[in-house]
Amino acid sequence: NTPADTIVATGDTAICQGDSVMLQANTVAGGIYSWKRNNQIIAGATQSYYYVKTGGRYVVNIYSDSCVGVSNTIRVTVSPTPNAHITAQGSTTNCSGDSVRLIANVGFNLGGQWQINNQNITGATDSVYEALTSGTYDVVTSRGGCSRTSNTIIVSNNSTPSPVINYTGNPSFCAGDSFMLTTPPGNGYTYQWQLNGFNIPGAINEYYNVTATGRYTVMAMSGPCAGTSSAVTVTQNAVPVANAGTTQTLVACSNSAADTLGGNPAATGGIAPYTYLWSPPAGLNATNISNPKVSNLGANTEFYLQVTDSNGCSSTDSVRVNVTGGAGISVTIPSNTRINASCFGTPDSLLLNAVVTGGTAPYTYSWTPGNVLSNTDSASTLATPIAIGTYNFTVVVVDN
Repeated sequence: NTPADTIVATGDTAICQGDSVMLQANTVAGGIYSWKRNNQIIAGATQSYYYVKTGGRYVVNIYSDSCVGVSNTIRVTVSPTPNAHITAQGSTTNCSGDSVRLIANVGFNLGGQWQINNQNITGATDSVYEALTSGTYDVVTSRGGCSRTSNTIIVSNNSTPSPVINYTGNPSFCAGDSFMLTTPPGNGYTYQWQLNGFNIPGAINEYYNVTATGRYTVMAMSGPCAGTSSAVTVTQNAVPVANAGTTQTLVACSNSAADTLGGNPAATGGIAPYTYLWSPPAGLNATNISNPKVSNLGANTEFYLQVTDSNGCSSTDSVRVNVTGGAGISVTIPSNTRINASCFGTPDSLLLNAVVTGGTAPYTYSWTPGNVLSNTDSASTLATPIAIGTYNFTVVVVDN
């Protein structure tokens, strides 16, 4: 008997290039199978089934004893699979707010869908995609029911630093000083300080000592990503000028008399009002005024005046006060001397002699009372009292 010969497809007979569909013939005991495509015997196709990968019309002949059974025909169509491939335009590493441009090399009339980490990206069906997020990207294209997934591209999104500038007080400094700017440290960050938009050579730390006026920014860099701070404008304040006055001299024997320190005025420049600080305090009637009085010094002294203006800028000047005459002078005259009054019309006399030690010669003398003295302006004088009583004489000696 001629064997019954029927084949069926176990799947869709419209397949995509690279796929296959199995055709299955009925089983005949002891039968010999010969598959044909477009009436051409397929070499080696002698099983009761056949995996079809090429389009065409397929039949199978089954030989049993001397009889041959010819099957029905099944047509298999094969559609080409689109060639999906994507490339990145530039680096695949981006920074916050930036993107990596991905380009598919196929026309999107094929039906393209971009994916990240194997998940469809909503609305991403153009041939170009701007990737903002870290992940693994590919594109799936389809045509005639056939689809293919492209190669993958890994995009890395790095956080862009957002540096800020910190400082204490007003952003200003006194002429000759500096002003400290700092920025909080970031993990792995490198820095570049800028003045008026230009890099400052060597200014690559988390701080910068400002010595010039202008607009300062700091750029923080992490890998390929860089962020720049808002600008801080730093100004310079003029320094006041302190005037402690000119050198003065106090005489040791009379330095209880007060002299005035400080110029007129004791401060100029900067921004008034000023504060004053004199040092050392010994011998001064005050240390926080512009022109203190100085007296009662035991030795030559250098006095310092520090003037501070309302911006906190200060300067210092000094003045020397010299003490002359050593420890002063001393003088002695005879005391408790008894003489006789007038005898036989002729009064007795007593020589008074001032003995001076110390000081600097020459000396000047002034004796009192002078009505019974032979003179009042020399070291020695003759006292001639004319009446009984006690007389007190004083001499004042002044050295050079």
